[in-house]
Amino acid sequence: MNWDHLTRPEIDALDRNIPVILPVAAIEQHGLHLPLATDRMIVEYFCHKLNEDIPDKVLILPVMSVGCSEHHMDFPGTLTLQHDTFQQQAEDILGSVAALGFKNLLIYNSHGGNLAISQVIVEHFGHRHPECRIALATWWKIVADALFELNETGEGGVGHAGEFETS
Repeated sequence: MNWDHLTRPEIDALDRNIPVILPVAAIEQHGLHLPLATDRMIVEYFCHKLNEDIPDKVLILPVMSVGCSEHHMDFPGTLTLQHDTFQQQAEDILGSVAALGFKNLLIYNSHGGNLAISQVIVEHFGHRHPECRIALATWWKIVADALFELNETGEGGVGHAGEFETS
């Protein structure tokens, strides 16, 4: 289920143990051949598939589209947040979810620049909200073994603007 497609009574009726997913992405350069929204499109695709396959078993928040991409600011079109801004935005969203009584939270990441700060969020938010269980998942780490078998370009094929983002 998509959080922002539901009505207030539909949200209110949900089991508070349902996993709530916060997708985080980036708007940044991906070479000359990919759109700036590549990372956002990837996480949206995976969340869409989750919603198709198990619609009543997960609750998906709107994507935090702009991530931590300062390392790409030399390339036109890149948007970035500072780590503290990204952390505050994510924790404010997750805090809203926790205030409504939801307890199982997942940050679902599609951008390498978000990894370190997302782990900080897990630790910081988890400490401040002991009633919640919070975890971080990154798409290419979840499917690493399968990607290795499909990879035709060798090491780096899963990397930024590489074979799998291009595919």
